[in-house]
Amino acid sequence: MIGNMARVESQKNPQLFNNIAHKAYSDRKDIAFIWIGDGSLKNKVQQNSSDNTYFLNFSEKNSNYLSEFDGYISTSDYEGLPYSPLEALQEGIPVLLSDVVGHDEIVEDGVNGKLYNPDNILVNIQELYDFIDWSKTSDKQAIKKSVTDIMIINCYIKQFNRAK
Repeated sequence: MIGNMARVESQKNPQLFNNIAHKAYSDRKDIAFIWIGDGSLKNKVQQNSSDNTYFLNFSEKNSNYLSEFDGYISTSDYEGLPYSPLEALQEGIPVLLSDVVGHDEIVEDGVNGKLYNPDNILVNIQELYDFIDWSKTSDKQAIKKSVTDIMIINCYIKQFNRAK
């Protein structure tokens, strides 16, 4: 199960999420996609989803599904501090994130996840399949540790900037 937990708004590019799920469903019936969240585009996106895609309202109960994801995917056009991918990493879940500002600061390629070009992912759908295969054998402890390392580095940067 590949999932996302975010607002269903244009910044998060839910249409790309749907397009990826559609393409995957045409190639492989064994991949399920789940989006946990609410937003102004939810009904529209949900109506155009394929049979392998599920949308859940955000709630504390549903947010517990995050730990059940085999991988986390984000289709965001931009990010500030990407909380949900960090939460996934804290659970030891590898991430496949659009190569945009914010995401590029938390991914250690091949350690905790991978970045993809959102303009090419549908043409290079094999990137998704390779990520899914890799996620099954990824080192969950190394993924969890990567979040700690990111937090420590950010603390040092803040301290350094304050000292200037």
